[in-house]
Amino acid sequence: MYSDLKNKVAIVTGAGRPNGLGHGMSMRFAKEGCNVVITEVERPHLDPEYGRGSWKDALERQKEIEALGVKCLPIKCDVLIEEEVQNMVDMAVKEFGEIHILVNNVGGGPPSSVGALIDINANGWDEGMAVNVK
Repeated sequence: MYSDLKNKVAIVTGAGRPNGLGHGMSMRFAKEGCNVVITEVERPHLDPEYGRGSWKDALERQKEIEALGVKCLPIKCDVLIEEEVQNMVDMAVKEFGEIHILVNNVGGGPPSSVGALIDINANGWDEGMAVNVK
């Protein structure tokens, strides 16, 4: 265990999906003694095959993290909505006092944002860029 991470606070966005990158990172932070804020969107992905995490999944991740002896605060947050991102930060600071680590794990976009560049429509491009770059 890295003692310099004990009692620190980490936010991991997109951490609800079982066996996803966010799940793995949040579990590792918890094993190192970090309190963890995990976020997930409440709405399902437009493509049911996509495999996005759900709010129900995030609540399951909370149980797994807290079983490791640290605190976990799950927050509904769509990173495309600035007010939800600000709310996430405000809630984390209210609960833990400060934030030490931020993992911007959310990525992807709608099915129309994947594929050959010439085949991607403007809406797919805009959402993919908003999630992955903005």
